[in-house]
Amino acid sequence: MAGLDERRASDFLGVLQELAQQEGTRPENADAGTLCAETITTITMVSDALLLRDRSQRLSEQSFGGCCDTLIAKSKTVTIDLDHLLADLKQHNHPEMCKRIAALAEGITILIETTSHACYLVADNHGTCLPGTPSAIDHYPLQRAKLAVSLALDAFSRRPTNAQTMASAAVVATHLEVLKEECSRAEERTDASAQVMFKAIGRGLSGTATMLVAALKDHIKHPTDRTRAACTIFSAPVLSTIDALITYSEDESLAGKPPAISKEVGKYLKPMQGAAMCLSSAFALFIRFVKQCIEDKPINPEAHLARYSESINAAVADLVAATRDVRKAELITN
Repeated sequence: MAGLDERRASDFLGVLQELAQQEGTRPENADAGTLCAETITTITMVSDALLLRDRSQRLSEQSFGGCCDTLIAKSKTVTIDLDHLLADLKQHNHPEMCKRIAALAEGITILIETTSHACYLVADNHGTCLPGTPSAIDHYPLQRAKLAVSLALDAFSRRPTNAQTMASAAVVATHLEVLKEECSRAEERTDASAQVMFKAIGRGLSGTATMLVAALKDHIKHPTDRTRAACTIFSAPVLSTIDALITYSEDESLAGKPPAISKEVGKYLKPMQGAAMCLSSAFALFIRFVKQCIEDKPINPEAHLARYSESINAAVADLVAATRDVRKAELITN
């Protein structure tokens, strides 16, 4: 989760904002309200996929010690970005607000991803827990890719600049590559019948992705109604193939089984998971009020913003404390 490729997978909102503003987007054109809605959708998807559903396999190659370091370091970044966003709100600085909202979305996404991965590592390696059986394919990258591609194509549909179209193309290409890699891994974990299907789906993704990315690049070079229409036409097969992959992967024979967590371990992991869920909820409520501030301009919003930001900081502090408790308990050595 530390490299560029991983960052671009988890930080698709940030990539869209970062690349789109390279052409000098004017403040009044920075659609902060839309970004707020997309941020809420993203955090809801992440928490639902990782905190309301037990994992049956690793999320990354990161060790438990690395997870603890990431949680502590990223929590500090989130606190700093939150303070900057509150300052940007007071100054009505929409471009900076968009950057901070995207940065917070990335930070909190990484906190949730890391929490989920750390809890899985403990449960799968502790002697009092029953090890799980990995699923054929990891459901989380599939859900993340579906949302990222959908939001990128939505951004394109709002008649963006060339830089914004390039941002959409970059997000689409990144996540379709992730899906193809997941299909390749699934081929190694399944029987002959499923291997054939995952290989076929991977080829289908390659074909539909090639057409869509080519259409987006063509529109960048030749921005006409015809090339725009082609992007819309070739978006449909991509989204349909992703939906087919998700539906096929949900078959019970491919689902896997999460580790069975003992009471001894559960008493340490539940506070971590609970703090991460509280963080997700607090952040969603905060961004929902930020959206209201942007669109409705409520009177004296400072007290509400302060209360929501305090809830986020409290959840972050609880997550760090719970993480340190797990580390001190020495439930896992790596």
